[in-house]
Amino acid sequence: MINERALDALREKVSESEGKKRFSHTLGVERAARALGALLLPEKICELAAAALLHDITKEFSFEKQLKSCEEFGIILGRYDHMSPSVLHAMTGEGYIKKHFPEFADEEVLSAVRKHTTGDENMSVFDKIIFIADYIEDGRTYPECINVREMLLTGLENETAEARLSRLDAAVIAALDNTVRELLEKGKIISEKTFMARNSIIASKNRS
Repeated sequence: MINERALDALREKVSESEGKKRFSHTLGVERAARALGALLLPEKICELAAAALLHDITKEFSFEKQLKSCEEFGIILGRYDHMSPSVLHAMTGEGYIKKHFPEFADEEVLSAVRKHTTGDENMSVFDKIIFIADYIEDGRTYPECINVREMLLTGLENETAEARLSRLDAAVIAALDNTVRELLEKGKIISEKTFMARNSIIASKNRS
């Protein structure tokens, strides 16, 4: 069972495996995930905190170690994944958690870790919270991140449950749009999962 006592121990282990800057970011994601969870998924606070603490657990692996981890965990890479090394940690993180942190290998936690970088089709509210917490945590000082953070959080506690979910979707779409623009400007590969995530959210809104 994931509880606050288990999270305290996990936080200590993560602090020992991540560099100072990375761990500071991780704590920021945990804070954001807890704040959003309190308003959107209050019954899942501990699970959200676990996903936040573990989301970048393999981020600091070298490209070579990422590839070896993919082989170890039976991860089949897409044809463009080798050209986007920064997204590999979302894939290897899932396998690493199963092996080294099995007590936290809750399916929602694993799904959120897997989807936190590129997004994916049919993301749950849990997935979206971790995705956007990673983007808006208070250590992010990029104007795009600040704008999305303010758009999502300002007055969110005063909204209805339905309006809160709508704001969450809008924030995720804005973050995805910003990511696509940045990758286009840099001439980098864009994961098809990013487009699938965006299209899925928009399609679900059009159906409702």
